[in-house]
Amino acid sequence: MRLLRALGFTARSVQYYRAGPVGNESHIVVEVLIGGAWRMLDVTWRTWFQRSPDAMFDLASAAEAEGGLRRELTVRQDSSGVSAIIAAAAHTDVLAYLDQWPGKVVLRGQGGRVDLPLEPDGSGWVPRDVRNFLGRTLDHGKLAEGAVVLRLQRGVRAHGLRIAGPVQACRSGRLVARTHTNRFLGAVSLDDIGSGLRFRRPLKPREALLLSVEGPPDEPCYVVFQRVSPMPRQQRLVAGAHGSR
Repeated sequence: MRLLRALGFTARSVQYYRAGPVGNESHIVVEVLIGGAWRMLDVTWRTWFQRSPDAMFDLASAAEAEGGLRRELTVRQDSSGVSAIIAAAAHTDVLAYLDQWPGKVVLRGQGGRVDLPLEPDGSGWVPRDVRNFLGRTLDHGKLAEGAVVLRLQRGVRAHGLRIAGPVQACRSGRLVARTHTNRFLGAVSLDDIGSGLRFRRPLKPREALLLSVEGPPDEPCYVVFQRVSPMPRQQRLVAGAHGSR
């Protein structure tokens, strides 16, 4: 992607994540903007998708390759690379991330939503092989056009959240908690994020929780975390001074 940008092209990363039964997996491809359309290049597996066999330079986007249109596309793949040879010997489907990953998360240009599964002991959410920050960052020196939102799964009774190991990049932003129906739960200044986040009301068992960072649109503003844990009822009042604002 840096080479494409150095040549004057507009390029972005497309990142795939999923939480599987035996661990998490991830993969990243590149899209380059040509002729007003995004064109996908899988640099790792040296793969691209043409809209027709003869349209060598009319490449499809990652979204097109992910959907039902993939069957109508022409797959071009250089299988001479070491990684491709090893994958072929192991009978691995290197394109499984496009349509065979149940529950996958896709971030385009560092924007989108990340779903974190609950730890087996119910202690919280730990980012393993997935993004561990929220907000807007720099992408190889360029301000990313999107911001990541963290979605915590439904079925968890929580009266607040505790964020372990937080590091913030700007002091004018805040961490905001809403339900998936956009019900506002609470917000805390990034200056106070180390003490936790308090909700105005408990999270209902069937509600999903969305965490995002709001800050200046023209500068990086994000928070990095190691773990997000639900706070039980007796810890409901443990929060920062601005946690209920």
